[in-house]
Amino acid sequence: GQGAVQYRQVATEPALQGQGIGAALMHFADQVARRQGYSRVVLHARATAVDFYKRLGYETTSGEYEEVGIPHYTMERSL
Repeated sequence: GQGAVQYRQVATEPALQGQGIGAALMHFADQVARRQGYSRVVLHARATAVDFYKRLGYETTSGEYEEVGIPHYTMERSL
């Protein structure tokens, strides 16, 4: 494939969280990325979203760092 695709600025409105919207959005993005020939996804997850991404199969690949004044972790997964 073309290697890795990076997802950026993905979020669900706090009042709508917990309804499966974020997971559905990520699954749709994965389908598009696969059709485009990508084999991996890389993203910078806010520390508060790490557990969400872990439930989707992502693994942390960095220690904590600050991005836009907010703690983040780099996370990746195969498609």
